[in-house]
Amino acid sequence: MAVWMDRQTAGSVQMGGEGVDWMGTAPFTVTPHIFQNLGDGTYFHSGHLAIRQSVAAGVNITYKLLFNDAVAMTGGQPIDGQVTVPQIVKLALAEGVKKVAIVAEDISRYAARGELPAGVTAYPRDDLDAVQRELRDIEGVTVLIYDQVCATELRRRRKRDKSLQPTARAVINDLVCEGCGDCQTQSNCLAVVPIETSLGRKRAIDQSACNTDLSCLKGFCPSFVTLEGATPAKRPVPATRDFDFDAAVTALAPPVPTKNHSSPSDILLVGIGGTGVVTAAGLIAQAARLDGNGVRTLNFTGFAQKGGEVLSHVRFCSDETALHQARIAQGEADLVLVADIVAGVSEKVLTVFSPERTRCIANLHESQTGPMLRNPDIRIGSNRLIDLLTSRSQRIDMIDAGQLAEALVGDREQANILLLGFSWQLGALPLTLLSIQQALDGLGRYASIARVAFQWGRLAAAIPAQIHDLLGQSTGSRAK
Repeated sequence: MAVWMDRQTAGSVQMGGEGVDWMGTAPFTVTPHIFQNLGDGTYFHSGHLAIRQSVAAGVNITYKLLFNDAVAMTGGQPIDGQVTVPQIVKLALAEGVKKVAIVAEDISRYAARGELPAGVTAYPRDDLDAVQRELRDIEGVTVLIYDQVCATELRRRRKRDKSLQPTARAVINDLVCEGCGDCQTQSNCLAVVPIETSLGRKRAIDQSACNTDLSCLKGFCPSFVTLEGATPAKRPVPATRDFDFDAAVTALAPPVPTKNHSSPSDILLVGIGGTGVVTAAGLIAQAARLDGNGVRTLNFTGFAQKGGEVLSHVRFCSDETALHQARIAQGEADLVLVADIVAGVSEKVLTVFSPERTRCIANLHESQTGPMLRNPDIRIGSNRLIDLLTSRSQRIDMIDAGQLAEALVGDREQANILLLGFSWQLGALPLTLLSIQQALDGLGRYASIARVAFQWGRLAAAIPAQIHDLLGQSTGSRAK
């Protein structure tokens, strides 16, 4: 991943072979030392053998071992087996590693312990560069353990009340912000997003995506404000208080589904990691089962933990024997729900489109991309992406689900649920309303807000003009 991020990173090797390529290269180069990244999951299943081999080869290398408590690259699973930082330290030293250092977000957890061998020190993460320089000058194999829970996984745990909520949050005063993008450069964080204002492009913090590590404060900028004890407000805009929501929902006419259950319904959801794409796909699958269908699902999360794309294939049919595989074949999608338009135009997604068959429903919200962190002036060019989706679709409907979720529900994280409601009201999801409601009930403490978001999505599809007047701004919904 670092190779893709313009960090002057060289070399690529399979998991478990970290550093092996350097053993063959070191005798034939003037470079005296390299750093090698290694994850805790990889270390546990085979990476420690690469460290052992580096010691045997006598090369100068520092292994930067990320102890993040999750298999982050493939979806946040727990690592296979239990291993602790003190155990890793002791094993590394026993196998001949010259020095081990720990850099942690919270070094207090080591202060009261006697588990670390003598000479092993835990440093705050701000000392990372200094520690790396020290280890670089030591001849032989050294190990730097970076102890910090995966930020995306930590955010999930906080949502589930499995980790403590932070006490401080950062916000940006856009009247002071000059849009230089240094906060993005310093933090490398996708939660620092560009916003367009009458005074040009500025920056804001997407609180729903924020990992609250406050790394964005490292930039020298007077526009940042830190709030202690604050939580993101989740309430609709005042304009909706005078809107009879219940009456409007009751008056909605049921849609006419565009497809029945006698043949497989092939639905692809695509978006970016951490936004609830897999959750939305799970709701569709659960509702389909409640309607008595056989269901097949397949999720590609891949680099989702790093803000990468997520693809969820959902296939269901009343005749389960008709479902020969979970993956939607080329040109066979009945519906593609595009939760992010950048991810929606990837080749893996476009292959399932058919101009004669595929209906596309797209969220117009422009999500932050990796290159935008390194070049603050990049524009996505969403019109070209929309034109591409339009050319591949039998019909396309578009809505700014993120904007509507924030304005109507008070929570941008409900954008995909609102998109489901929008799609269902248009007849694109051949599911009963009762089954969807029962599936939403399975979301636990998020069920009530999800039900509201789903109904707002229905309203946005059925009465877009009234929603436009209600908010006094464009809803961004249109069809082609």
